[in-house]
Amino acid sequence: MRKSLCLWALVLLCGTSVWGLEGRGPSSAAQAQRSIQRSIRMIDALESSLPAVHQSFESLVAPPSKAIPRADKCEATQIGAISDITGIDFLSDGTPFVLVTLFEKVPFSQEVLTACVGAANANICEALRLGQRVQFTSWVIQPNDPQYDGFYILLAKQLRTR
Repeated sequence: MRKSLCLWALVLLCGTSVWGLEGRGPSSAAQAQRSIQRSIRMIDALESSLPAVHQSFESLVAPPSKAIPRADKCEATQIGAISDITGIDFLSDGTPFVLVTLFEKVPFSQEVLTACVGAANANICEALRLGQRVQFTSWVIQPNDPQYDGFYILLAKQLRTR
């Protein structure tokens, strides 16, 4: 897989100059290179994690139960016991936040970090107890800064404690 991706990347980068695609944008070659590097990092991460979760795979295609909603969304659900809570801290613009770490056992034992941003959310999350079981529904956000390509932030939008 990685060899075919690298070969595809070479064809793409060479093709931008051979077929005259470099005029499609000032940074199209740089964007393609960043995209390829991100894909390679994701493949490496997947390959290192796959042996631990291989037995947990179920069919990706679920039987049709209802129509796919028209509204787009990118959410994740985390359920587990709280293993760490930071105190309230502040972003550069003064927005308060708290980071909550959940210990989850599925698909394998791992700790997942979720951010509670805003005064009300930060106060609620700071009041949680270590070891308490909670369920977060979070937005999955990818930072726009190329420095953070391939990294995602789980931004809490809903919390259930019972």
